[in-house]
Amino acid sequence: MKRIEVVDALRGIALFGILLVHAANWFDGGTLPNRTYQMAASHPVDAGVRLIINFFFAGKFYTLFSFLFGLSFALMLTRNKVPKSAFLRRFCWRLILLGGIGFLHQLHWRGDILTIYAGLGFILLLFQKAPLPLILGFACLLMVNMPGRVQDTYAHIHATRQTEAFLKNQQKQEAHRVETLYTILLQGSYADVAQANLQDYAYKMNYQLYGGRLSVTLGFFC
Repeated sequence: MKRIEVVDALRGIALFGILLVHAANWFDGGTLPNRTYQMAASHPVDAGVRLIINFFFAGKFYTLFSFLFGLSFALMLTRNKVPKSAFLRRFCWRLILLGGIGFLHQLHWRGDILTIYAGLGFILLLFQKAPLPLILGFACLLMVNMPGRVQDTYAHIHATRQTEAFLKNQQKQEAHRVETLYTILLQGSYADVAQANLQDYAYKMNYQLYGGRLSVTLGFFC
C-alpha cells in the first residue's frame, strides 16, 4: 500500500509538538513535586517559554496525533485489497505489537500512551461497518467527554460532604506518592525505576478513565 506523504508529514509535526510539550516538563510522564515547577517559574525566560508552549502546543498536537491514528485505520480499511478476515487479523496483530512496545516503554517512562492507543484500537473495529452519521455523532459525544460529564453530574447529585481533614489527608497521600516516585527517578536503580513505572500504570489509567482522556482520545480516533 502506497504511503500518503501528507499524512506522514502531519504525524511528524504532531510528534514534534508533543516532544516540545514534554520537554517543558523535563520529559517526566507524570506529576513532579511542586518545588520543581516553582523553580522553573522563577526565571522570566522559563516562565515565558512555558506560557507559549502551554498556549500554542499543549493539547493541540495530542489531538492531531489521535486523529491521525483513526485516519490511518480508515485508510487501511478502505484501501485494503486482501480479504476482510485477513485484514482484521493483520490489524489486530499490529495492535498487539503496539501494546507490547508500549509495555516496554512504560517500564522506562511512565507517560507511555502506546498501550492506551492499542487498547482503544480494538474498539475501533466495532465501527468498521457503522454508518458515518452514527460514527460522527458518537465521536462528538466523546470529544466533549459526555461520559465524564454524566458521571460528574451523578456524583454531584449524590455527593457526600467531605471533611476538610479527609481532603487534606488525600492531598498529603498524593504529595507523598509524587515525592516517592521523584526520589526513585533520581536515586533508584534501573530495576527500581522500572518497577515504580509499572506500578504507576494503574494510577495513570485511573486518570485516563475518570479524567475523560480515554473518551476524548477515542472520539478523536472516530
